Amino acid sequence: MKTKKDYWRTILYAYILIILGILLLFFKIETLPIIPQMIAVIVLGLLGVYILFKAIKIYQVLDDKNIYPSQLDFLNKMAFKFYGDKKRARTTLIIAIIVGIILGVFLAPYII
Repeated sequence: MKTKKDYWRTILYAYILIILGILLLFFKIETLPIIPQMIAVIVLGLLGVYILFKAIKIYQVLDDKNIYPSQLDFLNKMAFKFYGDKKRARTTLIIAIIVGIILGVFLAPYII
C-alpha cells in the first residue's frame, strides 16, 4: 500500500532530476563536449518525466486523495480533477510534454 509520503518522495526525486537537467543546460561544463552534455540533459528530463508518471500512479491508488493541507483545498480539487482519472492524467501530461518540447525547441538556440 502506497502512502502520501511515498507520493511526495517520488515527486521530489522527479523534480530533482528535472532541475539537474536544467542546471546542466545553463551551466556548461567546459571539459565536456556539447553533444554528450545535451544527451545528459535529455536523459535527465525523460527520467524525471517517467518518475512523474510513477508519482501519478501512486496518487491514483491513494485512499485519501487530499495530499495538500486543508488551507490549500483548491489544490486538492485541481489534483483530483487532473490526475484522479487515468485517461485525463495521461492527456494532461502529454499536453505538458508537448508544450515543454515546443518551448525547448524555440529557446534552445538562445541558450546554447
